[in-house]
Amino acid sequence: MPKVLRTVLLTILLTAGALLSGADLLDTLGEQLDKLEPRFWPALARSPDSDYHKQTKELLRETMGTCRDIQRELSRQGIRFEPNTAGEMMKLQRMFDEDVKRSMASCYTVRIPATGMTVYDREFQRLQSRQGKRKADKKTASLSTVDPDAYENWLNDQVNRSLKQIRRTSGDRNARQDENMKSKVTEFCEAVAKIRVALVRLRQEVKLQFR
Repeated sequence: MPKVLRTVLLTILLTAGALLSGADLLDTLGEQLDKLEPRFWPALARSPDSDYHKQTKELLRETMGTCRDIQRELSRQGIRFEPNTAGEMMKLQRMFDEDVKRSMASCYTVRIPATGMTVYDREFQRLQSRQGKRKADKKTASLSTVDPDAYENWLNDQVNRSLKQIRRTSGDRNARQDENMKSKVTEFCEAVAKIRVALVRLRQEVKLQFR
């Protein structure tokens, strides 16, 4: 094979690989959030020495690493983008490490509705069915195709649903503690929602590419 042709092919392969790794990084963050949502609050209620708590703490660390990789690439390319995914993730990490004590978390059961694209797509498919669309005409919701505004509105609805899924299961009734717990759950859900919307915009609008 001529040297020039080999060089061209290598360049194409490297470029394709860079684009794929970028897409994978955004998908990876979405998948990490999918795993984190159902684990976060049960882990806070368990002993820091338990395997479940330690595994969730490690998942938080890995998810933060992915956010920082994304922000690092935005900075490298001189792209100003809000929200800062690492900043939103830092809120969750601080909440897990410092702000929410086990003594409080263990008094409640918190069921966070899943907010990933797979769950949203199921809702999207049902909506299209109610609109009378044929199977062949239905669209699939993904980071690349979802309507950002519709997805954001749906995420806001999930935040409101989450507040209805908080149940005190032990301890004396304490209105101040109940309100504090609701505030922390809201903060968690809003941070996750901001990251979810950011992923859509990074894919559709910024079209972020990674080396």
